[in-house]
Amino acid sequence: MEAKDAYLKLAEMMRYPESKELISLLQFLLTPIQAQIAASLPASHQELARKFGLNEEEVDKNLWDMFNRGLIFPKDFSKMDGARFARSLPQLHDAILSDLRWDPKKESELAQKWQAFYRSGYDRDHALWFLQTGVPIQRVLPAIKAFPPDTKFEPWEDIREIVKTATKIAMAGCACRSRQMGVGLDCKFADRLYCMQMGRGAEYAIQRGSGRELSKEEALKFLYEAEDQGLVHQAWNSQSMQGNPICNCCPDCCVDWENFKRYKVPTSGRWLRTRWNAYVDEILCNGCGLCLPRCGFEAITLKNNKAQIDEEKCFGCGLCVLKCEPKAIAMKLLRPPEFVPQGGIDRAAMGAHIAGGVYKEGPKLP
Repeated sequence: MEAKDAYLKLAEMMRYPESKELISLLQFLLTPIQAQIAASLPASHQELARKFGLNEEEVDKNLWDMFNRGLIFPKDFSKMDGARFARSLPQLHDAILSDLRWDPKKESELAQKWQAFYRSGYDRDHALWFLQTGVPIQRVLPAIKAFPPDTKFEPWEDIREIVKTATKIAMAGCACRSRQMGVGLDCKFADRLYCMQMGRGAEYAIQRGSGRELSKEEALKFLYEAEDQGLVHQAWNSQSMQGNPICNCCPDCCVDWENFKRYKVPTSGRWLRTRWNAYVDEILCNGCGLCLPRCGFEAITLKNNKAQIDEEKCFGCGLCVLKCEPKAIAMKLLRPPEFVPQGGIDRAAMGAHIAGGVYKEGPKLP
């Protein structure tokens, strides 16, 4: 297999063989021999050495380099046997751009190449996919600091319980926020941290050096800081407590939020709201308007100098409560535990299809 054919095969695996921007990105990420090796995975060291005229040490060195940079994924993170190339573009994007060792402002070419690919049409395809899923792939988690101490939460919606049950926790950079910083768009909300990996995802980040391990106490401190900065907690849309990463997103940087605004796709296709909604005590509200920029879902307006919350738009994150100085906003429980699915969307199907190409012939965007 020639190198040019290897790059094309990898682009085909990502469902964008016609994308010059993706080919350019892959050429930036992989040397010719690495592209050939990646396109041949999974394969043994012996097979790869024989196929490309290398010794097994050279094969192993290249595999470890690709693993450390977020390009390939072995079953056992301590060895490269059975490694494979990324299953989807989101997996590739998040693994590469969440690396805390990368300085997006000093090494911006990586972010610029990702941005060029996104703007070439993938961002539109990605937004389109969420019109067809049927079940949101993630759900919003309530900001704990927005609730009275005696509030009763289900364990799968309580960040304290999710952290408590995690076998391992790691902090990584937010891939979306890092990419934005790399193209010169600083976030109004936070720095590039606050992507929290748990379970196997944490083991992956720690093993390859892209994230740092956290104690449970450190993890909760970071999550509370994220609430203070106006970031929305999100987890997989399921009542499962296992392997939940917690994203902490803002409308400035989140690649999906950004695409929804650009293509007018409803956020309900991507995220399930919490079981609560915010409401306003108009007697206490002084019309300061501090809550408006706090709401990334654009659910709050001012009318007659009073804040008003659109229940249909409110996702129940609680971040507005934390910004309300007169304590005029509080949370109200509206939905039962059954509102959150026990199984949620099938993650294997999500990984296979979220790349976008499968849905290019789907319904038109509004």
